[in-house]
Amino acid sequence: MYFKNKNKLDVKYDDLISELQDVVVKKYSQHGVRLIKKNISDVSIELSFNIGDNELIAMNVNKESQY
Repeated sequence: MYFKNKNKLDVKYDDLISELQDVVVKKYSQHGVRLIKKNISDVSIELSFNIGDNELIAMNVNKESQY
């Protein structure tokens, strides 16, 4: 949700993480993809997915923007 008076986007990070994980697992489920890393801090979210021993996707999401 975007608040005009605050100029800030209200993001539900738990929902975002769940949705990202669902999309990746559905897309690559036939290859045995799995989430191997999920780091959540005050400023960022880091997710990494592997197929076997090979890294498939690594993503970082910054929680706060300078703008």
